[in-house]
Amino acid sequence: MSENFVFVFGKYKCLRCSAISKRSKSRCNGYAANGKAVCRMHGAYSTGPTTKEGLEKLASLRKIHGKETRSIRKKRSDLKAKLLSAIAIGETLGMFNK
Repeated sequence: MSENFVFVFGKYKCLRCSAISKRSKSRCNGYAANGKAVCRMHGAYSTGPTTKEGLEKLASLRKIHGKETRSIRKKRSDLKAKLLSAIAIGETLGMFNK
């Protein structure tokens, strides 16, 4: 049997769920739903937000790397750009020893 497939009821070959456990680092042994990569326990039948308000809220709350929102990341990148330009100006004026 291939690693990407699982037999359901002993005779139906189905695509295996691609969800991976954080604790044991092993794949789920369930079968994926039709046209999906994960099983019903890992969100195959989730539709997500469907209203315009729900989609806007999701876009505003979307996290990057689990801890930062896009606005926080943008502020930090803008601050870093200002710092790098200040360092470049200081180097041209000879303020830093090499």
